[in-house]
Amino acid sequence: MIKSLVSVLKEGVSKVACGENHSALLLKTGSVLTAGSNEYMQLGRTLEEDRTTCWKFEAVPGLKPMKDVSCWNMTGCIDLDKNLYLWGSIFSLKESHCIQIDEPELMHEIKLSKVEIGHSMIAGLENQTKTLHTIACNDNALESTASFN
Repeated sequence: MIKSLVSVLKEGVSKVACGENHSALLLKTGSVLTAGSNEYMQLGRTLEEDRTTCWKFEAVPGLKPMKDVSCWNMTGCIDLDKNLYLWGSIFSLKESHCIQIDEPELMHEIKLSKVEIGHSMIAGLENQTKTLHTIACNDNALESTASFN
């Protein structure tokens, strides 16, 4: 494990995100690596036998290069085209309850510059239009958009 982490660090890490039971590394190459609990498929690994704790950082398969990452009980990334991808345990506004997304899925048509995920909130910032998008991931299931100067 130490040897693989050293090789990862040599590639260069742009951002470290820590979730409730897992972590994600965004490398300078745009790759996203995850480790920790995969109980809710928040590591982005889709095989049933991968629902265990994995302490070796591994690349999330099938992702384009990313520029931002955040996590809690889910993982979210922004790609170079500003698209938001989420996976793990996510509150669905359409279904009004938690759903599980086993692999990265494009979530919105909105373009985001940054994403942050908390215990029950997803917030995305779009710098060009100066807009903040938020989704409350709880029983209230509120989605809002606010502009700022």
